[in-house]
Amino acid sequence: MQISIHSDAVARNFSMAAVSYEQWAGPQLSIARNLIGRISGKRGIDAILDVGCGTGYLTGLLHKSFPKACILGIDLAPEMVKLCRRRWENSHRLSFLIADAERFDSRRCFDLVASSFCFQWFCEPERTVGRMAGMLNPGGIFACAMPVAGSLAELYETYQSVLCEKMPGLAYESSKIYVDTLADAGLKTIHYSEETIQGLYKSGLHALRAFKGIGATFQHHWGYTPRSTAEVKKIARHYERGYALADGQVPITYKVLHVIAEKVP
Repeated sequence: MQISIHSDAVARNFSMAAVSYEQWAGPQLSIARNLIGRISGKRGIDAILDVGCGTGYLTGLLHKSFPKACILGIDLAPEMVKLCRRRWENSHRLSFLIADAERFDSRRCFDLVASSFCFQWFCEPERTVGRMAGMLNPGGIFACAMPVAGSLAELYETYQSVLCEKMPGLAYESSKIYVDTLADAGLKTIHYSEETIQGLYKSGLHALRAFKGIGATFQHHWGYTPRSTAEVKKIARHYERGYALADGQVPITYKVLHVIAEKVP
């Protein structure tokens, strides 16, 4: 069952996870580093927009790669933005704004729009990509990493086996759909790759807690009914039995698309 995403719930859940996010976000941090590795050699990057900046992990990597660039980070979650402002309170090149990326508009244009693990939360990703493309200077770069179809396969199978129903969650699209969306927005793909990233956790219950730790829960969203404690424990036990590795660790697996595109002059 696909959950109906509500922006207020996204802001609330991720705000509640601002302090704990990086403790639990091993896969997400690795994905951000991989994204930076694909764009760090680009030249002519003076103005950057970080979409869904969260705790500022990607922002920091962008700042190291492009130390002379001015960076604006936007995020829907107020506590995430407050954390970023505290981290870089003495930097005149980094600024942060509480904003919904799906409605954000800017009078300034950017040489690079970057985002890591954010677009899956958008209600209208096609329109949002179009808005972001409109904020790029001619020849500007759009760099994005996002989970695609096949992500969380172990968890979806476990949920189905234990509760005999589909797990509520996001609709992870195919990589092709995202690439086509970029083309429709006037962006020419110059790099496209998929990778499998795993987070490893000490138990099935620990793996499930990771989602709350990073704010990726469906609490407060329309159509979501939380499971009982007994059901959660049953899911966790089945997850361990079915997917624990030889060393006992339990994986959460993401299929990730990295795509770099250029705005056609």
